[in-house]
Amino acid sequence: MVFMHPELRTAAAHLVRLRAAAELLHAADPVDALRYVDCAPAALRGMVERARAAQKPLAEANVEYSEARIRGGCADRGELVRAYRDEREAADRTVMAGLRIADQLDGFARAAARYAVHVAIEADTACVLVLDGDLTPEPADLVHEACTAILHQVEQYLLAIEGLASELDGLTG
Repeated sequence: MVFMHPELRTAAAHLVRLRAAAELLHAADPVDALRYVDCAPAALRGMVERARAAQKPLAEANVEYSEARIRGGCADRGELVRAYRDEREAADRTVMAGLRIADQLDGFARAAARYAVHVAIEADTACVLVLDGDLTPEPADLVHEACTAILHQVEQYLLAIEGLASELDGLTG
């Protein structure tokens, strides 16, 4: 499975034995679970930076209009200036939220990767036993528990990601 996030890609390589044991036992696939927190932090930040660059003409138009009104002797800055300002401020809030969300998604992916590797290391002896044909309850239960632990951790991140999405919807909707 190909991951966009480099730490998830690395983690998947550490979960090969756990994944194979899980497959034999029909347990949840720990590598598949990680794909739900996969993201490309650089691409996310790039999209936000492109949005920031796209708002630059709006800011420049606001300055030009303000300067023209001042040169023309208009004491009141006018509705258009307020509209420019309001749009620029809304765009700034969206950009800042986008950067914060990109950082949080990156953090979730990193944390999920570290956690999954830790769990896989703890379950490695049981995985070896299962892969060698020992399907007794003790190693089988340990493999199931490891897969379930990774899945539950990912579910917690998914709940947090839903909150991030609703935060962004509040800014753009």
